[in-house]
Amino acid sequence: MHNTDERSMLSLLKKGNNLVFTHIYTTYGGLVHYHALVTLKDAAAADDVLQEVFSRLWENRKEIDVDVPLKDYLYHRTQEACVEYELRRKNLANELPDIEDEVDGHSELARKEFLAKIHEAILQVYPPACREILRMHVVEHKNYKEIARDMKITVEVVRNQICKARKSLRDILGLS
Repeated sequence: MHNTDERSMLSLLKKGNNLVFTHIYTTYGGLVHYHALVTLKDAAAADDVLQEVFSRLWENRKEIDVDVPLKDYLYHRTQEACVEYELRRKNLANELPDIEDEVDGHSELARKEFLAKIHEAILQVYPPACREILRMHVVEHKNYKEIARDMKITVEVVRNQICKARKSLRDILGLS
């Protein structure tokens, strides 16, 4: 059981109180980041997980159970976000060899045609904002948080755009 002050704070959060959300982020953000960093051993990944946990906290604030201690809630959400991050990372690692095998297994002309097909698919299928997100992620090697900051959008939007783009690119290239 946790204290009445925390229940009151969570009740205000459920109602959309930004000051309470900021207080929670300030109070627990370091702990969430530390747990993610220890789990993932990657500072940029820990930054992404931190943003993911607090984005979900805000998005799902109306469903929060005020009887569950906030620290426990955040700990479990951090664990889930770390697992999801690792799964996405492994999926990407599994996708890249498929694409490289596809390119390496053909002549230089076939390789150029394959890369041209990728470029054409990106230009035709994806809207300009999505193309920019992909460019920043793939070419500039920026993480989700950096892209979100630069484009003035949420980390969740960046993550969703990249996931959707990867899936549709696999479909277009016949790699799924």
